[in-house]
Amino acid sequence: MDGRSMALNPVSDYPSGDSPFGCRQMIGSVWEWTSNEFLPYDGFKVDMYPFMSTLQFATHKVTKGGSCATSSNLVRGTYRQAYLPFRGDVYTGFRTCAV
Repeated sequence: MDGRSMALNPVSDYPSGDSPFGCRQMIGSVWEWTSNEFLPYDGFKVDMYPFMSTLQFATHKVTKGGSCATSSNLVRGTYRQAYLPFRGDVYTGFRTCAV
């Protein structure tokens, strides 16, 4: 986070952030792609900057969490951004699981 390591950390780094289930680096390395369209939350009201998010509604996909380049005071599981899938400059990724 904060642009210090730029996604070069192995998954074994930062064990103190492991979830109670042993999952590691679930947020903060890359923005996680979701299949959701970027839509307003219930109760959304346009503020004094109408073009900051409304132009992205229903045309962009949601990414969640934050990346290695995101400020650490913003990274959390509920933080979201709107991106188009062809973007290659925003540190996005996806999760997989081996059983």
